[in-house]
Parts: sequence; structure tokens; C-alpha cells
Amino acid sequence: MKGNITEEELIAERKRVGNLLRQKREERGYKQEDFAQLTGMSRSTISKIEAGNWNFGIDTLTLFTKHLGIEKLGK
Repeated sequence: MKGNITEEELIAERKRVGNLLRQKREERGYKQEDFAQLTGMSRSTISKIEAGNWNFGIDTLTLFTKHLGIEKLGK
């Protein structure tokens, strides 16, 4: 547990954010391969992020939101 957040809560939040990013990517008409080329990331990494299996940092989140036109990540 980190602070007052359990590991399960962290995993659930990664999955929630990853799902939101996947939905936005699909809304923009990007396949994972296309988005990988656009961002300079591997398709495998994008897949892991979208599945909630990658603990990524703010720089990566900013890269996603910039290319997907996301101004705010809401609940």
C-alpha cells in the first residue's frame, strides 16, 4: 500500500485511465500501430498502457492527451 491507496486501487485506476485512452484513440480512428508511429512508442507499450498493465508517468500521459485532444481526464 502506498499512502492510503491500496495496490488494487492503483491497478483499477490504471485500467480506468487506459480504457479512456483506448476509447479516445478509437474515436480518433487510430489503430494501435498508427498511434504508435505518431507518438514514437511501440505498439506493445500502447497495448500495455491501454490494458492498465503499465505504470506510466506524466510525460507519457501528456503525450497521449496531446495527440488525442484530451484536455481533462474525468471520472
